[in-house]
Amino acid sequence: EFGADTGGKILKIYNHTVSSNISTNSTSYQDTGLTITLTPSSASNDFLILADLGVTRHASTSASMFVQIMRDSTAVVAHGGGYMGYSGNTNDRGFYPSFFHHLDVPNSTSSITYKVQAVNRYSPHQWAYNRSHDGANNASQGQGVSTLTLLEIKG
Repeated sequence: EFGADTGGKILKIYNHTVSSNISTNSTSYQDTGLTITLTPSSASNDFLILADLGVTRHASTSASMFVQIMRDSTAVVAHGGGYMGYSGNTNDRGFYPSFFHHLDVPNSTSSITYKVQAVNRYSPHQWAYNRSHDGANNASQGQGVSTLTLLEIKG
């Protein structure tokens, strides 16, 4: 029946934006500041996760980073070392937006925290989020903004 209350309807949109400068040279996963805590309205609902990171590389040697999306303490999006955010060569500096999308089915009506974590694969080289390409945190040089958006979809 047309208009029947069936699955697939977007029930709620959650969004968190981080515009502050975040940088790391850690070789263990670190929180990026992109975090959303929510309580699903039904255990049968799904969540479409959209993570967009404004990544800046300003190290002068080869480097790469990996990203994972967590639901509480469980990585719901990780391939081996995580999603590849960027891999660059010597003096390959600049701004590299990274986008990660995943459909999660938490099967819960308890409070859930989703967050994005990243790791630098080659310490001591540094990655930064939302920083201008020259590393000077200069808005006129094109700073990024990172977002985590969750769409609760009726199951």
